[in-house]
Order: sequence, then C-alpha cells, then structure tokens
Amino acid sequence: MNICYLIDVSPEKFTGGGQAHLVNLIREIENFSGLKRPGLSLAGRPGLNIFGGQNSHLVFRLCWMLYVIPQVTFHHFFKQRFDLIHAHSIPAMVSGKVLSVILGIPVVVTVHGYNGNRRLEKLVLTKIKYDAQITVSRNFLQVPNINKNLVYIPNGIDIVKFTKLHNRIRRFALQSGVLLRRINFQSPRILFVGRKNDQVKGFQILLKAMKLVKQEISDAKLLVADGSISQDQVVNLYYQADLFVLPSLSEGFPLTLLEAWAAKLPVVVTAVGDIPYLFKLGSFVNFPVNEDVCETSLGYVIRPGSSQSLARGIIMAFNNNHLAKLGENGYNQAKEFKWEKTAGETIKVYQKICLRS
Repeated sequence: MNICYLIDVSPEKFTGGGQAHLVNLIREIENFSGLKRPGLSLAGRPGLNIFGGQNSHLVFRLCWMLYVIPQVTFHHFFKQRFDLIHAHSIPAMVSGKVLSVILGIPVVVTVHGYNGNRRLEKLVLTKIKYDAQITVSRNFLQVPNINKNLVYIPNGIDIVKFTKLHNRIRRFALQSGVLLRRINFQSPRILFVGRKNDQVKGFQILLKAMKLVKQEISDAKLLVADGSISQDQVVNLYYQADLFVLPSLSEGFPLTLLEAWAAKLPVVVTAVGDIPYLFKLGSFVNFPVNEDVCETSLGYVIRPGSSQSLARGIIMAFNNNHLAKLGENGYNQAKEFKWEKTAGETIKVYQKICLRS
C-alpha cells in the first residue's frame, strides 16, 4: 500500500496541530507491526514522508495547492504509483480531490477543525464528496454533510515526551495556598499556543484579557508559541508556564490541550469543539445562571468570545489552592489518547477503501 500524504505547510516549516497529527500518525503507521511487510511505503518528501508546502502565508499555500498537482502526478507515473491520497488541510483537500480524479485513486481527508462561518471551508468539508472523511472532533459529526463515509478518530498524544520532564518542580505547586513562584519572587506565566494572526484562535481576546488580569496580578506574563518554533521548544514552554489558556472561537479536537495536560499544566479553555466532551460535560456546557466560567476537576471552561470571561477564569485559576491537582487530573485524562490507537483506526479506513476500490 503506497500512500501519498498532502498538507499545505510542511511540518519542517511550521509547528501546528495538523502538522503534529500527521508526523505522529506516520510514525505510528511505520511502526505498526501489521504493516511490516514488503510493498508498504509512505511516499513523499524525504524524512517526513509527505508532500508539503514551504511557507505558511496564505498566498504560498494557495500556490502550493496548484503546484502539488503536477508534482504528485509526475511521482505517480514515473517514480512510484500511489494506492490512495490522504489530505490534511483545506488546500490539500482540493488538490487531493483533483489528483484523485486524474490518477483514478481514492482520497481520504482528515478534518482537524470546522468553522461554519467560513464559506470556502464549509464548501470543501461538506459539499465535496471524498472516498472517506475522518474527523478528529465529535461535533463535526452533527454538521450536515454530503459525505456519509465519515468516521471519528481523535488525536493522540506522545505522553513520554512530556513525562520525562515531570521530575522538575512545577512552579505552580502550592505552599500554604500561595504560589511558589510568588514565594520565589517570580512572575506567574500564562501560555498561549497557536497562530496569533488567525482570528479564530482568539489571540486578540487574550491580549485584552491580560490587561484585566494584570489589574489583579500585576506581574503576570504571557508566553506565546505561534508555530514558528520547533516542537521541542514548544514542549519546553509548557514547562516554563504556570497556566495554559486556549481562547479559541472555534476548534476541533485541540491537540494543544492534550499537550498541556500531558505536561500536568492546569488549563483555562473556551467551550468550543470537542472541549465539552473532553471535560466530560457532554455536547455543551451548562453554565450556571449569570456565570461564564465553569470550574471542573480538569480545569476551567469559559464562554468563548469574551475577554472578561477569560480574565475571570485566569484569575480564578491562580486563586485556586488546588491548582496542581487540576494539572494531575488533566494528565490522567490525556493518557487515554494514544497515537497508536489513532494510527490503528486510520489503517482500518485505508484497508476498507482499498478493498472497496
């Protein structure tokens, strides 16, 4: 089985949720004992085994969407024939669908998030028919969709990457209800991981919230990982931080939340996408009357779109005498999600399609 992976920005050039998903998926598929046989190869760019763009700017991503079609076509006819295409971004899905028609092979797409207010995204994800569609979030299953061959396969987490650093003394550990960072005259650090220039990620909302937070915690500092640094650097930022925030207006299954939990970091997140499910709150959050912050054993869930709600959640977290316990609970929750399982379920999709075609 020869598989062509497509993504509009290569993991070598950008550290994002889709890129991390693809790298871990390929690693686990390569290690999958059931596929260690002659004839299996995951073809594409050297090292990462994908066809990916080289720049995250929108113009370059759109150019790549066109450029990759002849690139893959040439590879298919003159180097190595593919059995199926697996696309992991909106531009990649468009290219993958075109290549599927040209090459006469099936195409699988993975939906990493959905924002119904974006017309192009809605068109590509729900109005174009693919041989199979995978979603990492349960909420996408409820969206009206021409694709009926839709399966839910959540993200995983490389828990070992984070547990090897758990012997460090966490700065949010409490002593008599007071932050150790305070005792050591260090500023509380709040971590944001995501694209600053993507309105959906809520970074501007976070900046407004930080102004409110500083009225209560004057020396609070914001750490930002915007995709321009390596995954190892991102992991280190998780361990420099005292609190993780996810202020998104829309999400699928946020991999950054699993990473924060794997680092035993307490979290403040918005009630979007699969987050209510992950916090065991069902398909939506029942906020108390006149309240916009829901305190749970796994962290704080807030109404999306409000800097006041976000600031209130952050302040409540730092005033929590059991903040370290929230991080420990989150870690236990993250252990339920394994890349090995994600890869195994994805392989089943591949096999079903290849048998059908």
